[in-house]
Amino acid sequence: MKYHYKLNLKEYIQVVNEIVQDYFDPVTYEYTPHIGELHAVSVYYNHCVELEKGDSMPAQPITDIKDMQRLLDDEEFMVNYVEATLYSGGLVTFSDAYDKAMDIVEYKKSDANSFALAISTGMGAVIDSLRGALENVDVDKFAQIAKEISSGKISNEAIAEAYSNSDRFKSNTESINETTDKIVNILKE
Repeated sequence: MKYHYKLNLKEYIQVVNEIVQDYFDPVTYEYTPHIGELHAVSVYYNHCVELEKGDSMPAQPITDIKDMQRLLDDEEFMVNYVEATLYSGGLVTFSDAYDKAMDIVEYKKSDANSFALAISTGMGAVIDSLRGALENVDVDKFAQIAKEISSGKISNEAIAEAYSNSDRFKSNTESINETTDKIVNILKE
């Protein structure tokens, strides 16, 4: 096997995106670091390893869990993978791509961004399920709100503040206060 750390520009962008992709569940967007790290190993193998005649390593790209296990069991390969993640050979290297991918992962897994992403994803599911029942104008409004949440134009704080100023919040608060008053009066008796 031959190892290389340098990537061309197209491959660099692809490697960053591929690494980030499996750090989050594709359906729930839940953070899955165990899957992400294993996938990063296969990304390195697929992009930075050149198989030579006579190599007994799995074919590229890795698609089978047994082949993945063979990579993890190969000491030479794993030493090279670790070196590749630590190697600081400048821009457009596997190390740089890995570092940038980890920056994106950290950004995406932060509470505020996870919340916005979950709301955006949830809004998308709601929009899809209601698409037949709503007029196009309503669907467009929902879609616009989802985009503004995911882009950061609407923050968690803005959503909470809007709810606290709503009639529904006031009604719920009044109901809670009435129930609390009733309980206090019962306890006084």
